Amino acid sequence: MRVKNLLISVVMIGLVGYGGLKFYMYYKAKGLITDVLACAGMPQGATNSLLFDYKMLSVSVFGQVGIKDLSFHNPVLDEDISIDEIRLEKLDYEGELKSCPVPERLFIVIDGLRMNVSLLEKMERMEKQVRQKHNIKTQDKPQIIRRLGYQSVFDRLDDYRDLGYDQLVMDLEFDVKLDSAKKEATIRFKQSIEDMGDTEMEFVFAGMAKTISTAILGVQVKEAKIVFRDDSYMDRLIKLYAEENNTSIDEYRKQLIVRIDKDIASKDIKLSKESIENIKSFIQKPDRIILTAYPFRPVGIESIKHYKPGDVPMLLNLQAHLE
Repeated sequence: MRVKNLLISVVMIGLVGYGGLKFYMYYKAKGLITDVLACAGMPQGATNSLLFDYKMLSVSVFGQVGIKDLSFHNPVLDEDISIDEIRLEKLDYEGELKSCPVPERLFIVIDGLRMNVSLLEKMERMEKQVRQKHNIKTQDKPQIIRRLGYQSVFDRLDDYRDLGYDQLVMDLEFDVKLDSAKKEATIRFKQSIEDMGDTEMEFVFAGMAKTISTAILGVQVKEAKIVFRDDSYMDRLIKLYAEENNTSIDEYRKQLIVRIDKDIASKDIKLSKESIENIKSFIQKPDRIILTAYPFRPVGIESIKHYKPGDVPMLLNLQAHLE
């Protein structure tokens, strides 16, 4: 596929020159964007409606495709999402894109995504109404969180309004590499949210299938790394809990650290002493924390639920670092 595209490009350069090539690539890119959006679930024709709009489409002879000043309107919720720029840095796949194959490489950069917190609140209320109407019971919290008894803590992590956020402004990067021969996938995700912090995640999964319908069946965690740099988020969260418990921020930090020690002992959480101290240091003075998981052999995601919650850190060889 790449050789064929290269030959076509070379012929076009010779026939119509660089300007003609850019003109050709523009329309190829526009078709590519339509196909990508369709695979992402965008309704057919939405790109030509008032719901979806972008002011500029840029293309490069090196393969990058970009959309600038993109906007999306949800008429049901009467909310808007705007994005300064989306760049499709890399897309390698086999077959026709219209059939939505699992890409061997997908690298997308999103700059300046803006959404009101009210949009998330409306979506949550709508989802709750649908579940109640159709009597749908779902588990919206990770099983290990429920088994450890931290449901209430988990629920507060995205209470953005109570944490002092009216709007979320963020930059995102999503990079996926699929090695079909080894049946491995490397997934890198980077997120930077204004006045909240930066998160970088990198996972290496084994046992990946090639089709979308079976891509995650039997997946095993081979490596994982999460880096979080705080920018007021932890202080906001601790302040929220302190106010709810009618105590000072400093006092609540002390109580939280004491609770961590008690929970680790009572629930027999097998985590190294150094990791525990690093977690407590991060709570005491939030800055940067790194979580790594390098299991001695790949661990099936589905198999984790069969282990005691306290044994999972040892199973994954989970460690917490400050540097």
